[in-house]
Amino acid sequence: MPAPKHLGESTVAGKGISPCSCSAWQFGDPNTAAGSYGIPYDGVIVKSQVKVGALTGSTDTFQPQTAHKTGANAGTVASAGATHNLSGLAGTLAPFYERFPVHAGDVLGARFSTGNFFIEYTNAFFNSPNSTDEIATKTPALAAGESFTGSSNATKERVNVEAWMEPDEDHDGFGDVSQDLCLSSLIGGTACSGSLFGSNFEGVVANSGGAGSDSLYVQTALGGAPTALPVRGVVVRWRLLGIPTSDREFQLRVLAPNGSGGYTIARSSAAETLPKNISAEAGAIGSFATRLQVPSGGYVGIATGPTFTTPTLFVGAPGATMSKLADGADGTSYSGLPTTAASVVGYDADIEPDADGDGYGDASQDSCPTSTSVHDGTCPSAAGGGGSGSASGGPPARPVAPAIDGLSVKPKRFRAKPLGRVAAGGTWGTKLKLKLSAAATVTLTIQSKVGKPLQTFNKSLNRGASSIAFNGQIRRHGKHVDLAPGAYRLSARARNDAGIGATKTASFTVLPPGAPARP
Repeated sequence: MPAPKHLGESTVAGKGISPCSCSAWQFGDPNTAAGSYGIPYDGVIVKSQVKVGALTGSTDTFQPQTAHKTGANAGTVASAGATHNLSGLAGTLAPFYERFPVHAGDVLGARFSTGNFFIEYTNAFFNSPNSTDEIATKTPALAAGESFTGSSNATKERVNVEAWMEPDEDHDGFGDVSQDLCLSSLIGGTACSGSLFGSNFEGVVANSGGAGSDSLYVQTALGGAPTALPVRGVVVRWRLLGIPTSDREFQLRVLAPNGSGGYTIARSSAAETLPKNISAEAGAIGSFATRLQVPSGGYVGIATGPTFTTPTLFVGAPGATMSKLADGADGTSYSGLPTTAASVVGYDADIEPDADGDGYGDASQDSCPTSTSVHDGTCPSAAGGGGSGSASGGPPARPVAPAIDGLSVKPKRFRAKPLGRVAAGGTWGTKLKLKLSAAATVTLTIQSKVGKPLQTFNKSLNRGASSIAFNGQIRRHGKHVDLAPGAYRLSARARNDAGIGATKTASFTVLPPGAPARP
């Protein structure tokens, strides 16, 4: 896996220009050295940054962009991040945590809208002593997918933008170092299995850093909703996002209601070391397997020691609350969980159901969720007994991962819809058909005939048969393109709280324009 990469430079030094409602890209300096503007591999921008001038207006904005060069002064805006308002950020080096794809060979730039404050506004670009530093600009500014020709170019100048990119080897659109919660999977921003407790590590990071006393951080609400578990479950995996300067140690703790209105530390994970950060600007995720039973109404918290770095926090999250307590060993009780901060703590946990109450996660740890005595092996037959079930004598229903039946592409051979015009003379497009055993989120991936992912999208579907229209187009470099004539493969996988089902595949063929579609 390639290492994270720092791109570009942010400064206001040495340039006094007119206000800019424009897009600017670094056409010179497209190499892969540190601080250059060239995109070295397909990946994800996880953070952008701009040096803001001493004065800002209420409508001043900044948007990071990449461009795909098609000529000396021509290209297409390949991708773009969010549009960020700069009001109130005067004089700062303003960071923005975000997520958007970038492609090898493209170049970094940005879209600016700045007011007229003479030399004190935010500069779109600045002077450079290097004659190979060449920028291309376009007024008015362009959005992702728009093309430009005949733009104005200038040498010895650099665009006022920085970004940090990470690899995305599983093609789920999440940076593999600081954003992806399930590596080597199309699941990027939620639990690998079960349900997610806590942060998904997306938002504005505020690294608190430093040392502190033994502390226990408990996320008590997210988005205004309490995070206490509604039913019992098992933590099978937990993660922590940190930006430490050296290796740090943390533990996960389960807090159970104690019947007196308070909570008691019921059990704890092993102490785990968060690796020294390999992406200093955006953080690094440490992921740790465990098996911790959580009762109904319980919480999970993250514990630090007296010399440990405090966890990363996310700010600007409405409805988020946490409690910071004096940490203790298993058996320590607290009279309650007072709100001490309105922040999101940078930790989370994957919690699976535990139907038989044996302390093993039903989706990934328990081979027989209907028996309290069998966790690795075949379930005992009803006649043979072998493990207690429910109090009434019958075992509880086993959560079963959703299954896909009958995945197909009909018609299997079709023409892609012509872009920008009405298709004439026959039909175009097809339907992706499948049948689900239970309601689930289905991840569908269009692949080349050798299995390379070309486009991935998710659909929330109900139990039973579904039909999804597909026009034969995918997104590439920030715009829609027709699939070239040839053979392709569709893969589909369903997931819900019971787990992730088996992947199913189907083949199809895109025909040349004018060829008749056939079943």
